[in-house]
Amino acid sequence: MLEAMRQMVGVFAQLEKNIIVRRLQSGRKAKRAQGGYMGGRTCPFGLQVQGEGREAHFVPGEQAPVVARIFQDYAAGTSTNKIAAGLAAQGIKGSRGGRIAQQQVANILRNDLYVKTGLVTAEAFEVCRQRLQGTAG
Repeated sequence: MLEAMRQMVGVFAQLEKNIIVRRLQSGRKAKRAQGGYMGGRTCPFGLQVQGEGREAHFVPGEQAPVVARIFQDYAAGTSTNKIAAGLAAQGIKGSRGGRIAQQQVANILRNDLYVKTGLVTAEAFEVCRQRLQGTAG
């Protein structure tokens, strides 16, 4: 009987955990949909955090023109490798201070926060997204 009670308590604890996880996930998703900042070690490249606590959100930062150029160059047909090499040649550092690699360029091109903050148009983002997925044209 004691074992059955212990198992029932465990089932309800797991249920409560699942409910909390779903609430947290939906809250994060809603905040991200509004361009909000959920915390973390660094901001996405080209953005900065404005405000504090629940009011914190992303706005274009000093590297915003670099992000816009990455989207323009990629939409014009330049590869992510060539974009990364060009940025490295110009001495442009990534959000953590290191060299911008091809993968970081690809991650920038996939991040819809640049559209939500007005840094990139939805059309330019879609062109780049389709090209990344190999469905352009």
